[in-house]
Amino acid sequence: MGEAVIEHSPDCLEVRLDFPLAKTPGKAIKANPRGEPKEQSVIRSPRHQLMSLHALLCLLWQRAGFDRWFPAMAGKRSQGVLRKYIMEAADEIETKGIRLAQRLYIPEPFHEDIKEAIQERRRSQLALLHSPEDDGKFKMGLVLGQFKAVEAGTTTGQRIWLKQSA
Repeated sequence: MGEAVIEHSPDCLEVRLDFPLAKTPGKAIKANPRGEPKEQSVIRSPRHQLMSLHALLCLLWQRAGFDRWFPAMAGKRSQGVLRKYIMEAADEIETKGIRLAQRLYIPEPFHEDIKEAIQERRRSQLALLHSPEDDGKFKMGLVLGQFKAVEAGTTTGQRIWLKQSA
């Protein structure tokens, strides 16, 4: 991982990401379309190595203990178990001065009898992203879930549906 991960203690890591967790209004995030080579006229070596989104997900998976197989866990890696241990791992990781668990959303397993409580917890966790930071930047987060569908035509863009397993 090079300089992308700094281990302060066994239960506290600091990671340096190569993607933003905040967006300045009026500035578009530069995206490289798939399949198009990135144009570079000058070859530079980065001062600090940064962690990609894929590397961050691999780190979360490893810190949660899902990179090893235990026969006792056969058939027991449900959405609830994955969510619990990945959120615990995210709470041990700090990036850009915040705990990763504050910006990571993983849907809870769905239960009809506590549907309203689940919706309220989801709204309160995602409400953090609606408020601008002190410097006027808007907070962004990470969502980890199973893609279900996308719905076009909302006033603010598109609605993405994630699967909530029981």
